[in-house]
Amino acid sequence: TMSGKGKVGRGEKKESSTSASSSSAKAGLQFPVGRIGRHLREGKYAARTCAGAPIYLAAVLEYLCAEILELSGNVAAERDNNNDDDIDAADGKKAARIIPEHITLAVKNDEELIAAFSRRNLVADDDDEDGSSTIRRYERNIRYSAQKEAYMKAAEATTAASLLHLHSQPSAAASGSDAEASI
Repeated sequence: TMSGKGKVGRGEKKESSTSASSSSAKAGLQFPVGRIGRHLREGKYAARTCAGAPIYLAAVLEYLCAEILELSGNVAAERDNNNDDDIDAADGKKAARIIPEHITLAVKNDEELIAAFSRRNLVADDDDEDGSSTIRRYERNIRYSAQKEAYMKAAEATTAASLLHLHSQPSAAASGSDAEASI
């Protein structure tokens, strides 16, 4: 006789003691942790990534988006307060819609976001208390800038020299007639 335990018929779902939940739900985030982890793996940013990396990255992205959206909503509300035309008839409140201009203004008016999105802050913080890693980082940036500047000067000099060389040579027709005259 069958007790009914362990056998699941077609179309029936097996009851489990633990319900399945996503990584985002476990971390308490709205951003997709699994998708970010997949993009980290497929992007080949590193040979290996730890299990906490996509969770941390999703949390940072979610925080930045929430901060930007809050500031953009404030800008949109301020703009709507200045325009008395957009009154929602249903509840008497003004309708605030965030447009790209509001996002731009919000980011440009916030010093912390300006600092966060500047190129110089995309490098890790100091490793040592004496700031030696900062000095090494700035030296590396200066060395790179100097190499890039030297390369650009060399490229300009080469281009200028080739242009001068082309202008100093006689034309093909003139050189052909000179060759015939010398024969």
